[in-house]
Amino acid sequence: MFGRFLGLAADLAIDLGTANTCVFVSGRGIVLNEPSVVAFNTALNRIEAVGSKARDMIGRTPLGRIGQPKDLARAAVFFASDDAAWVTGERLTASGGLRT
Repeated sequence: MFGRFLGLAADLAIDLGTANTCVFVSGRGIVLNEPSVVAFNTALNRIEAVGSKARDMIGRTPLGRIGQPKDLARAAVFFASDDAAWVTGERLTASGGLRT
């Protein structure tokens, strides 16, 4: 019944492991093998990435969150202010420390 309900083969196996999530369909083999990782943006209450994309984000955001528009706006306001009068020809990387 489960296979017919999903429109899949009757032989289906799902492994919700702690490291990877795997889905095996009889006759097709492994159709999904992704890291069991989700990147969740708590400020916006939404999922930003899952699987490999989320795993690749681990450890790359030293501030522990994804940047918001207000973060970039603060940098723009600084450069437009008198406080930036002596700043010339500089490049600002407003990434929160994100390493690519």
